[in-house]
Amino acid sequence: AQLGHGGFNTDGYGDYRGDIIISSANDLTFKAGKGESAYAQLGHGGFDADGSHEGAITISSANDLIFEAGTGQDAYAQLGHGGLATDGSHTGDIDITLVGGLTLTGVNTTYKYAMIGHGDEPNSNNDDDGFEVSGNLMLRVDGNADLENAFIGHQIDSDGTYSSGNTYVGVTGTLTTDEFSQFTSADYDSGTNTGELRIYLLEDT
Repeated sequence: AQLGHGGFNTDGYGDYRGDIIISSANDLTFKAGKGESAYAQLGHGGFDADGSHEGAITISSANDLIFEAGTGQDAYAQLGHGGLATDGSHTGDIDITLVGGLTLTGVNTTYKYAMIGHGDEPNSNNDDDGFEVSGNLMLRVDGNADLENAFIGHQIDSDGTYSSGNTYVGVTGTLTTDEFSQFTSADYDSGTNTGELRIYLLEDT
């Protein structure tokens, strides 16, 4: 399932652009499936959807946000442009406000990942030479945030560039992560940090 331009195996169909705005919602649930490449994505691109995809993604108000990878091969779950096996440069701010909680659940950190951010599969050797990801990421969670095999921030392999973008995460409730989950912001460039990573928690969290 996908909300955004592109789709499965749309390699060679060009670039996808445009803002995605959700003004108000109850729960937003994206669950990948049991079949091969049964991914779930909110953003432009998709599985093997090469191209440079861009546009802001804004969720102004929602209750719970749930993204879960599936058990099928390449069954990732992602909020952002790009997708597994998708080469290209992806950009746009991501701004999310939740009055409920956040659940990001991956099966692993490679081809069945869960992610908020642009790019393709984390921890891969996919050829991203000459490509870049960018954009600020602002995430406000009024409830709890639970992360397992999950990523918050854009992803690109060592041949590409995380050129710019801050990542700011605020959690009012409890933030729970496993040892494999990661938060990322833009790269260091010649010793100059081009992005900030900030996580705001209550004192008793």
